[in-house]
Amino acid sequence: MQGLNSVERGMRAEAGEVRSRLLAPAVICFFAVFLLAPSGFSSQDAVKSPVPPQLSQDASLKQIRSVYTAEYAKAEKRSKAAIAAKRSLSEALLKAGTETGDDAVIAYSLFDESRKMAIEAAAVDLALDALSAMIQRYEFDPMDLQFESFQRLAQRVKLPDDSWSLSHAVRVVAQDCFGKDDFDNAEKFIKLVSRTAARSGDKALSLSISALGKRIKALDKIYSAVEKKLKKLTGPAADLELGRYYAFSKGDWKAGLPLLQKGSVGSLGITAAADLKADRDSLDSEGAVKIGDAWWGIAEGERDKLMVENIKLRAGSFYELGVEDLVPLDKKRVSGRLREIAKLRKSSGGTKESYLGGLVAALSFDPGTVSGEGELKTCRDLSGSGNDGTFSGGKAVRGKVGGGLSLNGSGERVVIAHKDELALEQGSTVSMWFKPGSSLGRGLDKTQVLFSKGYVDRDLAYCLLFSDEGEGTMTGAFSERQYLSSNQNSWPSGKWAHVTMTLALEGDDHVARLYINGTLNDTEDLRRDPRGTLSNISVGAMDSSGRRSFKGVIDEVAVWDRPLAAAEVLALYKDSSRGKSYCAAASR
Repeated sequence: MQGLNSVERGMRAEAGEVRSRLLAPAVICFFAVFLLAPSGFSSQDAVKSPVPPQLSQDASLKQIRSVYTAEYAKAEKRSKAAIAAKRSLSEALLKAGTETGDDAVIAYSLFDESRKMAIEAAAVDLALDALSAMIQRYEFDPMDLQFESFQRLAQRVKLPDDSWSLSHAVRVVAQDCFGKDDFDNAEKFIKLVSRTAARSGDKALSLSISALGKRIKALDKIYSAVEKKLKKLTGPAADLELGRYYAFSKGDWKAGLPLLQKGSVGSLGITAAADLKADRDSLDSEGAVKIGDAWWGIAEGERDKLMVENIKLRAGSFYELGVEDLVPLDKKRVSGRLREIAKLRKSSGGTKESYLGGLVAALSFDPGTVSGEGELKTCRDLSGSGNDGTFSGGKAVRGKVGGGLSLNGSGERVVIAHKDELALEQGSTVSMWFKPGSSLGRGLDKTQVLFSKGYVDRDLAYCLLFSDEGEGTMTGAFSERQYLSSNQNSWPSGKWAHVTMTLALEGDDHVARLYINGTLNDTEDLRRDPRGTLSNISVGAMDSSGRRSFKGVIDEVAVWDRPLAAAEVLALYKDSSRGKSYCAAASR
């Protein structure tokens, strides 16, 4: 592979890009002179600023309009061009607000005006960004402002992608209301999102919202009955009632277990105490099955179907810890119960696929997992390992399954900081969906990287890229200049494809495999043992400097600390191609 080697030599000669911060516009200084009673704000402050008084907002708005006179004039015309002008003005106001770090009154007015202009332009992304900035910086209950913004956007958006982005944002708020037992607002937001999701064309999203709506209605009735009972109860009796609601009805064991322990002196309290005390990482099989049996016995004493299911699912979480070490007779009994639990999980959408085992990083880029702004923008790792991704440019958009990461090919990437579990040298798997922004084929003259773990002695360590060897094929690269290469030599613009690369130690040999759309495409016995690196993971670029970056959209980026089997790779591809997120499934 002389072509790829020459590419690497060229990469080593390139200088890394240095991004400079934009200076705050002069208009910010202008504002600071005129506005009264400013209250300071810094992104480092832990305390949010109060919402400015209306008189201060009115004064700041006058100043804003005087500075952006020409922009407002264009935006207020009745023409198609005015829509673009509104969006442009919203962007400018949002940027100015973000860069105003020392005057909370000015920043609030800039954000609010940006929000309003974005809504009028049906610019969902800008409206959500402005709204998010207001919520992060200011102390107020955002519920009314969120509903007003979402409702007005729902009346204006026409494109499926805009409806999709809006639906995800509304769903997050509905879910949050549900988590707080605010069922009135939860139902209000669910009613709104049911309409917008239908226009998004995302059937999986519509089904999940429908399921959430049914759950909200069911729990609302149960919670209302609990509230009536609590009016007549105090002390342990009230704790027990609330504990049963949270743990048995809602499945919120973190909230419910302490209440069950305090509220019951019988077997239920003893079981709740044992559950709370148990260290799942060190619990022996006998102890795990004992707790599982206790919960199973409690489940059989309940009549409500929802309660029985939730308690048995809890029992199953302990049975799974100890079933393999049981004597045959006990193992048969517990295995039978686990089969029943598996059916419950499947019917409730909570089944755990085998390919989820060993996940150490899972970035879905779904709305709700992306937070922060600017240099503090991150995507939460859904594997539970804490390997979050930090944005260096790029933005969350509609992906293959839920959200995705859009990159412009000019240095944008997401970085995952190195940990020991991410060394990727003995046995590992990397998988993702990607959609090129332009066709990649024969004669490709620019290398584009999907995933990279940096270098070992200036050679690529663990990398997935499109090389410029004249074939336009995807290449998997390891240390010591060892490669896999797909036999597919064209990747159409705007078309999704799935890639998985595994590295397995089989006997004394390291074997690398490349799968395209769930099917094995290339296998190589590596001549030398691949070496790991302490470099960070770069999603969408060669390294943390942003070289050889990818142009297009990436989704469902996942890393395992084991090589997936061929059947698991195929199941992974099939499930996600049907709208099931393997990253999101890992968090449930």
